[in-house]
Amino acid sequence: ITYRKLIISITYQNKDIRAIRTAAEQNPFSYTPSTNQTFANYGNLKTAGNVSRGIGFGNAQDVVVNSNLNLRLSGTLANDVEVLAVISDENNPIQPEGNTQQIQDFDQVYITLKRDSLKLTLGDFLMSRPENSYFINYYKKSRGVQLSNVKWYDKWRVTTEAEAAISRGRFSRNTIEGIEGNSGPYRLSGDNGEIFIVVIAGTENVYLDGKQLERGEDNDYVINYNTGEITFTPRILVTRYSRIVAEFQYSDRNYGRSVAHLGTAITKGKFTVYANGFNEMDLRSQPFQQNLNGYDSLLGKSATDILAESGDSLAFFSNVRPQTAYNNDRIMYTRAEVGGEQRYSYAANPDTVAQFYEVIFSNVGFGNGSYRQAQSAANGKVFEYIGINAGDYDPIEVLVAPQRLNTLNL
Repeated sequence: ITYRKLIISITYQNKDIRAIRTAAEQNPFSYTPSTNQTFANYGNLKTAGNVSRGIGFGNAQDVVVNSNLNLRLSGTLANDVEVLAVISDENNPIQPEGNTQQIQDFDQVYITLKRDSLKLTLGDFLMSRPENSYFINYYKKSRGVQLSNVKWYDKWRVTTEAEAAISRGRFSRNTIEGIEGNSGPYRLSGDNGEIFIVVIAGTENVYLDGKQLERGEDNDYVINYNTGEITFTPRILVTRYSRIVAEFQYSDRNYGRSVAHLGTAITKGKFTVYANGFNEMDLRSQPFQQNLNGYDSLLGKSATDILAESGDSLAFFSNVRPQTAYNNDRIMYTRAEVGGEQRYSYAANPDTVAQFYEVIFSNVGFGNGSYRQAQSAANGKVFEYIGINAGDYDPIEVLVAPQRLNTLNL
């Protein structure tokens, strides 16, 4: 066996002598945090928010895993694209109170991408009146896509904006008669006479004798968005001659509603030409609170036929469904004809009645109905007949026809 010696210039050591420190050089009260990689590397993006996970369990239900994500991003991506995003997996039904001048939106979820003059927004955004537009005037909180761009062609400046979204509500304008010395509350109503509406926070504009008022306890008025009621502060004097106008957007759950806007403006010096197209329509294939498949047994017509024949007038649908047997889980009525009028009475003793009816009542305003809500131990609302135009309920449903608005402005 023959061995050969190889000369290799490599230094071997068991410990790094550079890490050796004397006792005088060490500080036991000093902590140097490690520079490990963070949970996620977003590069030039600034992040803020929280992620939570939880488990819920009990003796009468299965184990449930709860998760929550709230994330805010801002910064620059590749190719100088700026990004601003608010991302959440929560569905928060809480609306802010209308007692301050500035309010905070709890449900804004969007992402905005911007490069030079091109801007794209996806999610929740505000659709407002286009610049230089007199005939198209709107102010809507919506959810969809918004695109805007500015281009220069020599000395010509071309501005383009396109928006398409699902509207979160319907616009309405109320004229309120003031009551001498009464600061409120004054209840707002919908376009179709809806009494109980939910006003979308921050969309209202209130005017008194042509002057716009400011919201807030220290200003002119406060508003309860959930009940649709306006109350004026002591600094506002309301008389019977006061002209009060309220413009607002309220939650209309009759149909889904789409909104689209396309506008462009060409400017050179003091010369400007612009065009704006606006479309707002109800999605007739998506009724929410209405049952358009119902049948009026008294008129012998379907709900869609009644709507088609009503034209621009309100359509009323008698939602009375005959039942072959009594159901303890529902409020059942009997029917009798008195003076040519069909009257419904609560079937308190079902053993003595052969025919039962399930009746839907609607609030039509005091003095417009023939029924009122009765005091009853039944598991539900019971209505009783009290005379023509003596009550505030009737056994009808108000059918709202889908509407459409198209506007072109030059």
